[in-house]
Amino acid sequence: VQDSASPQFAAFSPDGRLLAINDGSSIRLWDLDVTKELPLLKSNEIQWIGVFTPDSQRLVSGANGVINVWDVNTQKRVGALTNEGVGYVQAIAASPDGEHISGCSSGAGVVLRVFRLPPP
Repeated sequence: VQDSASPQFAAFSPDGRLLAINDGSSIRLWDLDVTKELPLLKSNEIQWIGVFTPDSQRLVSGANGVINVWDVNTQKRVGALTNEGVGYVQAIAASPDGEHISGCSSGAGVVLRVFRLPPP
């Protein structure tokens, strides 16, 4: 990766086909099967953390009080979940069945929240 901002996260998809790295407020996505960069996942704020769902179809990223859900096939945001609290979402996980995600913001005393993911 060249010419990018200081990355905050890198994530491989569970099927090993995709690699995601944040680049400031956007996320760069590569298809490793053909060694090609896909269109940027564009946002208006820094995406601090990211994780793929177990089916490798969606990427979930954490921003300022928001958890974004991206469809990696269309490179579009398909959901934005409000993670109430102070600060950026810096901890995030997807359930093994791919139906739920959890996340918490960086502020002290913040509650860990669990969300049902929107359907693919």
